[in-house]
Amino acid sequence: MVAGGVACCHFDQASLFPRMSSRRRRRSRSQPSAVGEQRTAGGRPLALGLKTLVVLLSVAFTILLAEFGVRWSAHGGPLAALATFYSTEVSYFGHGSAGGLRGDPVIGFRPDPDAPGFNPLAIHDPAAVPPKQPGIPRMLFIGDSITFVIDQGVPYEKGYVNLLRRQLDGRVEVLNGAVPGYTTHQERLWFERELSGLDSDIVVLQYCLNDHFEFLHRFDSESGILATEEARRVFLPEEGDPLGWLPRSSYLGYRLRIALLKARDTPQGEYAWDRDIGFRAAWRDDTWQLFRDELSQLKTAVEERGGKLALISIPLAAQFDPWAISRDRTYTFKPQRRIAGVASTLGVPLLELTSLYERNGGYELYMPDGIHLNTRGHLLTARATWLFLSRLGWVSSAPGAGAPGE
Repeated sequence: MVAGGVACCHFDQASLFPRMSSRRRRRSRSQPSAVGEQRTAGGRPLALGLKTLVVLLSVAFTILLAEFGVRWSAHGGPLAALATFYSTEVSYFGHGSAGGLRGDPVIGFRPDPDAPGFNPLAIHDPAAVPPKQPGIPRMLFIGDSITFVIDQGVPYEKGYVNLLRRQLDGRVEVLNGAVPGYTTHQERLWFERELSGLDSDIVVLQYCLNDHFEFLHRFDSESGILATEEARRVFLPEEGDPLGWLPRSSYLGYRLRIALLKARDTPQGEYAWDRDIGFRAAWRDDTWQLFRDELSQLKTAVEERGGKLALISIPLAAQFDPWAISRDRTYTFKPQRRIAGVASTLGVPLLELTSLYERNGGYELYMPDGIHLNTRGHLLTARATWLFLSRLGWVSSAPGAGAPGE
């Protein structure tokens, strides 16, 4: 029958080829097809690449977020932090007045002429600058808190400038135009803007080893004097370091560098100035060009007004540490050699006081902070300054007069 024939022609393929069928079933269960193999093989690298990309993006976002957080902390707000990504300029200029100082848009800060202790010219001493007297040279001292004599137990009358004034009384008029916290850059601007009109015959610049910045301090009427970001950069690698770009361009990289320096250093067996934000710069080669340029410009400004410039260099008490001297005397007194070279090149007479201080007690000439001079240190400095200026022929001693304090 047709129907039956059709029915008979319908057969079970599995029953006719039992071995083949079982093999195919086993293969289909245990192995992928050729097309399936290609799809899987191509998908694995793609999936791995996507996962790697996600991880890298997550790490990059975390670093960027941390970088932003550090900048926020450093500059006190999100907008200020965002601005640092577009500009490296940092404002050092505050507003208002506090502690005898006021913000200034050029010098950063300056003495407040309305504050007690300053005359109308905003200099410390004398209370009123008289008209210049014919035949009497005028000598102006500019410098920082060492010359200014901040109140640390040494009365102003015992400061080396005042001791020298009494010694030269009637023969040389002595003015003290020092400002606490100033660098050589600010002292040069201070002279050009405010003090050049005094027509000083002699200008004496007092140098301290923390003068290697345009601005070491920034003025804040609420917080007072704060360290600048420029000063903090002395903890960056010097030029030529292959990894120097990282802490130079990244606040986070900078903080990590400081953390590593602190972790590596130990309280014993280290140079005190290496961890000081102000003084560390004097031992770096890349900071001396700034000082040289500032001294050169100041010399030009003084000479254009008919005056002569001299330089007094005050060492740091830590340089007299017996451990530092015995370990590497050459390195310990490296700044003194550098300033002698700069002064010689520019033709500026230099009174470098390190050898004199070392012979007369070193540490014993300083206040506990290791920066400012005590009464004995001021007396020794006054005598040395008087002898220095006398040998230059810039001042003369009266018959029978000795050095200051004698």
